[in-house]
Amino acid sequence: HEAAAAWKSGRLAIGGTEDDLPDLPARPVHPHLVDKIEESGPVTLSKELQMLHALAHIELGAVDNYWDTVARFSPEEHSLPREYVDDLVQVANDEARHFGWLDAEMKRHGSYYGAMPAHKRLLSHARNTQEELLARLAVIPLVQEARGLDSGPRLIAKLKSMKAKESARVVGQIVEEEEAHVRVGMRWFTFLCEKQYLNPAETFHKLVLEHFPRGLPPPFAEEARRRAGMPPEFYRPLVCKD
Repeated sequence: HEAAAAWKSGRLAIGGTEDDLPDLPARPVHPHLVDKIEESGPVTLSKELQMLHALAHIELGAVDNYWDTVARFSPEEHSLPREYVDDLVQVANDEARHFGWLDAEMKRHGSYYGAMPAHKRLLSHARNTQEELLARLAVIPLVQEARGLDSGPRLIAKLKSMKAKESARVVGQIVEEEEAHVRVGMRWFTFLCEKQYLNPAETFHKLVLEHFPRGLPPPFAEEARRRAGMPPEFYRPLVCKD
């Protein structure tokens, strides 16, 4: 939140070179990051807390990924207006707020972020897209954030079935705000494609299959994706075939 406020007030400058940036963001001591959660040993948290912890990990990873995008892909280098940074900083600030809500809800239940292992996957997506802004936008907001639109209603339904009303309310508010994040991704992905005379949908298909060779798993939240500005021709051709 402090970095976002500093940018908005003009106290934070964006610049430097990629050599100044670490391959991966700094991480807290906990949680321990693993390749497969199921192979990391017994988990003592309740199912509700496991769900909240997994979502908090995604939100914190999103904070890191959006700030890395701001720092790594400068608007000057890519001939982007200030609004590009404004949008990404706002999304990062939203994700930080979401993480705070989830951490507070876990603490209300006597737990905390870091109480169980978490997945390495989000960090690998950031590292694998360090060389190209179009790839970063395709993978982070247009795949990962859009998957949140797809899975969010199912997660809310599971929490409600467990009588976890407050957790369901928090997750519902987060999912509602994620639509704006996909919209930001669509705005700047399309902007960059048009500047390079590329077909946005075809370029998206190519980049997604480079990073997710099996395609994207259905079902898709088509109405939520439509509200976020993502038409069906972007994702329907990418549905997993197996």
